[in-house]
Amino acid sequence: AQQCYGITKIFLPPYSPFLNPIEYAFNTIKERIKAESFHTLGELHQLIDEKVQSITKEDATHFYQQSAKYYA
Repeated sequence: AQQCYGITKIFLPPYSPFLNPIEYAFNTIKERIKAESFHTLGELHQLIDEKVQSITKEDATHFYQQSAKYYA
């Protein structure tokens, strides 16, 4: 880590999905969709909307906690 103006800069690899809480959200949504069945594109769109809406405040907190485990 480098220090500049009292701010510590931490350089991350180009792609670090485990450091990004949204990746945990996407994974949760995908897993919830896999547990369902659909037959048309419209049904898939509806299912995606339902699963996005099913993410709770507790889920979001967990996603951030998962990412925070990798920071000192």
